[in-house]
Amino acid sequence: MERIVRGRRSYKKSGSITKIINLILSIAIIICGVMNIVNPKGNAELFPIICIMGAVLNGSMCVKYYMRKDFARAIALTIAAIFLAVLGVITFIALLL
Repeated sequence: MERIVRGRRSYKKSGSITKIINLILSIAIIICGVMNIVNPKGNAELFPIICIMGAVLNGSMCVKYYMRKDFARAIALTIAAIFLAVLGVITFIALLL
């Protein structure tokens, strides 16, 4: 019984860390997105960064839903994270060429 309670406490601590990470990443994505909309040619290099941050955000949300035993959402978020990561790498390579 004590072991279960201890496991829940550690999950609650990691859940608050996940919330803080999600909040920081969301604010950073919004700021970069607004900067990209205001000056698309001058801030073109922000697009791969936005995609990579979105992939990290989806990955952290995937962990959250996986811990809640909501496997359908976890799989969907994993697919979205992989898609955004690949898109970020492709756009980064395209900007270099």
